[in-house]
Amino acid sequence: MFWGHDVSFMWGGGGFVMMFIFWAIIIGGGYGLLKILFGQQAQETTPPIKRKRGLPSDQLRLPEEIARERYARGEISRDEYLDIMGDLQDDFTDRDVYYTD
Repeated sequence: MFWGHDVSFMWGGGGFVMMFIFWAIIIGGGYGLLKILFGQQAQETTPPIKRKRGLPSDQLRLPEEIARERYARGEISRDEYLDIMGDLQDDFTDRDVYYTD
């Protein structure tokens, strides 16, 4: 059919290289497309919170919630509650998420 030549005669033996480039473009393009479509959602839905490592997500509580609950139970006075809330507002103005161990 090719008059005694092999199929790869047009590329001079470089058919393997072209096949590698073709599949690299296909796989890389698919990865990039998935990253664009689904990568932004995880970043936008993650709230900036202070938490300990290893806690399940249903056990995460903001410090404001804990202070509010303690004040509602009568464990702390109004002045202590207001001091805590003021400290927490100052604490989160400059920072995003950070972890404590």
